[in-house]
Amino acid sequence: MKNILFILLAITCMHCATSRKGTPSITLQNNEETISVKPNASYIVEIPLQSGTGYTWEFDALSVKSKLLNRGTATPGDSTLPGGTIHDVFTFKAPASFTEETLSFTLRRPWEKNGAPAQVRALRVKKL
Repeated sequence: MKNILFILLAITCMHCATSRKGTPSITLQNNEETISVKPNASYIVEIPLQSGTGYTWEFDALSVKSKLLNRGTATPGDSTLPGGTIHDVFTFKAPASFTEETLSFTLRRPWEKNGAPAQVRALRVKKL
């Protein structure tokens, strides 16, 4: 019986791991990170965020050729505690022709328009 449960657990984990198969992804933990992607390929950027603070990560779309396809949030693991860590998730499509570009993300509260950002993070995207 334990073997059957172990096999079912392994199959479930393999399914979760392959659900983004072929889509490069990165969790932007530090001030500057690098990811390599193919031209015209999608890639995912996750940035940790403290929930309940009013802060969100904003993306500077004017300075890059990558196109923002989708934006959402995700809760890592089984953590659903109030005030816990969540991830802002950005899905991009790389441009058809590029060698390298830098995406800039700022952490701020949307209603504080003139305030300085709480944090700034950069992601270098290189052609694979």
